[in-house]
Amino acid sequence: MVTLLLIACNQERLLKEHLSTYKRLMDSIQGKIILVDDGSSDHTKEYVTTHFETISYMKNPVELGYCQSFNKVLAYIKTPYVLCIDLNIKVRFIPLQNALAYAQNNNLFMTSFPFVHQNKQFYGYYLAYKQFRLYFEETSLKPSCFCSEVMLFDTKRLQRLDGFSSHYHSTAFSWYDLIYRALKEGESIMISTNSLCDKKTSLSTFFSYLPDQNALLKDNFLFQWRFYRSFSFIFKRCISITLLFFSFNGSKILNFIQAYFQWLFFTKRHNSQILTSVKSFFKQLLTRGTSSFSVHQPILFTNHPNWDHSILKEPFSFKLLLTHIPAPIFIDPQSLSRLSYYSLIVVHKCCLLLRLKQPFHFVLSNYALEHELAYYS
Repeated sequence: MVTLLLIACNQERLLKEHLSTYKRLMDSIQGKIILVDDGSSDHTKEYVTTHFETISYMKNPVELGYCQSFNKVLAYIKTPYVLCIDLNIKVRFIPLQNALAYAQNNNLFMTSFPFVHQNKQFYGYYLAYKQFRLYFEETSLKPSCFCSEVMLFDTKRLQRLDGFSSHYHSTAFSWYDLIYRALKEGESIMISTNSLCDKKTSLSTFFSYLPDQNALLKDNFLFQWRFYRSFSFIFKRCISITLLFFSFNGSKILNFIQAYFQWLFFTKRHNSQILTSVKSFFKQLLTRGTSSFSVHQPILFTNHPNWDHSILKEPFSFKLLLTHIPAPIFIDPQSLSRLSYYSLIVVHKCCLLLRLKQPFHFVLSNYALEHELAYYS
């Protein structure tokens, strides 16, 4: 009914600590265990084959990494469900029989089990979008899309998605991409809260891998290019990339360029979706650059009350800016944070270089506002 899939790389100590517990869990439901030895140089093979004869043992000649090992073994899983556990997780109790019954009755793609770290429960990890970038973070809330280190999957649905995408550099983004794609196709996931699992290692590790900041930076762009294709995100991404180059950080710039050329030439994508996205972006951009302002209500972004004109006034945010982008837009620079101000300066300069109509105007006084409004009357 269930296969427990474990992938180990020089983790003999963890196997000695936890494998017996995993074995008892699977024996309770007459399940199977497949252990993939990802090029270990320790005594993993001797320990497993000597003490656990019923465990199916496979070994990669060289280390391939978690994702490639996972995709290689996926076709060999014949049970309806597959359970994935990180070897750093100590399982005290998992209601596996009840979780299986619920997953079957509700056609679930994935059932996640939370874990405890330093007496605090976490439901797993998710991608947080902050300051134009995606960050992989633990969460004690229940986000719409997430992944954990103890997950039960429907095998056929997992195989239909072809496992992990091959173009990411980190295990974290690979797992999240898999769950995200499943949700976009209408699959369902849930959290089973009646479990007791402990994570002894740092929260920054995910499936035994420490985060590599260069890999996470690349994957941040690769994930956004793949899924975040709205005009709003494209606009924010342009600002992010411009600020990245203006930082003169050679390492970050090099990693961005590597990610860009990987995406451009080596990543498998749905071309029709990309073309639709590009057409939509340029349609909005060209419309903004060539249309007249006269048919739209002007707006002033300000936090100060000392404006006499009856123009519509709102506090500044990039979301509101994009919402009102067809209208004459005026901005009080004294109401902006330093980051917002310099970001808008960059956008303004880019529009000048591209010979597009100015998307907004900075005004410092009532006189300046009246002067700019007279241009559109």
